[in-house]
Amino acid sequence: MPENDTSLGALFNLIDHVLHGECGDGDVHVHCKYRSKENMADEFEKHLSRKPAEWSRLKRYPYNPERKVILFSDGSNENVTFSDAIDRHDPPSWITLEVSI
Repeated sequence: MPENDTSLGALFNLIDHVLHGECGDGDVHVHCKYRSKENMADEFEKHLSRKPAEWSRLKRYPYNPERKVILFSDGSNENVTFSDAIDRHDPPSWITLEVSI
């Protein structure tokens, strides 16, 4: 993530807070309007690579064109998905945080 892109840093810190808040069980969906979901997922993956392994077990899953989202998951109870705003993806009702960027 570029040093001057504080908006992405703030977004990723918010995602971190939701995922690792009091309950330790969070799901986040990001609608990408001004950046592609691929770009946002790449930046989020870089963000995760700077975290200690024990802090986050999220990994990127292969793209599923049927669902139209890029998924990061710990395989259990924490999930982060990215979709393009034009994809008209409706996240499940259990989403803890939904953001448009």
